[in-house]
Amino acid sequence: MITITGKKFDSSNMPKFDQQQAYQFVFCKFEQVLLNDIKSPYLEFLGCFFDTVTLQNVEVQEINFLACLGHEESRAIKITNCTISRVQAIYSNICLSWNGTLEKWQYGEQRLIPDFLELFNSANYYRPDDLSRIADENSHGVMIISSISIMLDTEWDMRTRGLAILNKLGQHGFDIAHSIITNFLISFLDDEHPFVVDQVRLFIRDHHINEQRVVEVFRDDIQKIFSSKKEDVLKSIKLLLKIIRTKSLDKKTVIDLISPIDKFINHVNASDKELRLGFYEFIDKMDNPKFNDIVVAGLNDIDNEIKLASLNLVYLLTQPPSLKNYVHLFEDKEETVRAEAFTAAISNGDFNTSIVQEYVRIEKSEFVLQEIQNMLS
Repeated sequence: MITITGKKFDSSNMPKFDQQQAYQFVFCKFEQVLLNDIKSPYLEFLGCFFDTVTLQNVEVQEINFLACLGHEESRAIKITNCTISRVQAIYSNICLSWNGTLEKWQYGEQRLIPDFLELFNSANYYRPDDLSRIADENSHGVMIISSISIMLDTEWDMRTRGLAILNKLGQHGFDIAHSIITNFLISFLDDEHPFVVDQVRLFIRDHHINEQRVVEVFRDDIQKIFSSKKEDVLKSIKLLLKIIRTKSLDKKTVIDLISPIDKFINHVNASDKELRLGFYEFIDKMDNPKFNDIVVAGLNDIDNEIKLASLNLVYLLTQPPSLKNYVHLFEDKEETVRAEAFTAAISNGDFNTSIVQEYVRIEKSEFVLQEIQNMLS
């Protein structure tokens, strides 16, 4: 899923779509916009404003609106020559003109409209200065809008306040676990601040949000690990490391998402040095012997940095490759590599084997011998 937040779109700035991708627009404003030639599993609009928008030649299984606002019949969202299986609107005031038929969703509490417009008309429309009055209203739509805007704030403590409003919304009977707000919420498992991530994890647990929903949100971004674009791969590695660190998904699920393993191993081994070093950090955190072929390939690489990183994994992993896979590095011309190889042997209980002891006997470098002594002491 691709999530786009806090954007203003108009005739000179149209949103661009990758075909077959699911999109979620959060707190976006659409004015005089044509959404044309789109093929997508589903589109979600969360806390969005619509003024004269047309959907044309769109093939989508589902379109969902939550806490959205549009104009009356004269400027309804027009749908022409589209194949859409299902449309759902929750706590929204919008009109759809569909093949000449007008469909109107009218959220009962009219104060939603002025409050919504107040947010969009403020100087910084997705971060208004005063949301306390809106947040205190006993209105699902208003509470959704205020929580979204606060969770888009640049300050981490404000984002946790937005989460608290969502929690209050759940207490008022709103079905958070099965609403389209879940995808938006799960995206904060990738938040830059650990406290926000922790609070979101607790929220997911307390509201019994199924792990499969978490998988669905992250699947596309994780599988960009196979992309030919280096920037996409680096972002995917970063996301995987954060998922593992925060335990947002268990390791078995992560392995399923990057499978088949043979394809992943070949992809890593064919990558450049920067990417491989990033992958090695991921392998360290996963600590699974399924990835040992990647480590073995690194032990046989010509690049010293790759060899050192691979030896470091031999030292760190619970079930690393065996001594036979790196015994040749005791003869490496670089003393740092030889020292790291001896370190790995000591760590794995192989230091006293006859072959390692023979290499210790013929080792001439004072640096290497000192490193051995340091490890043994």
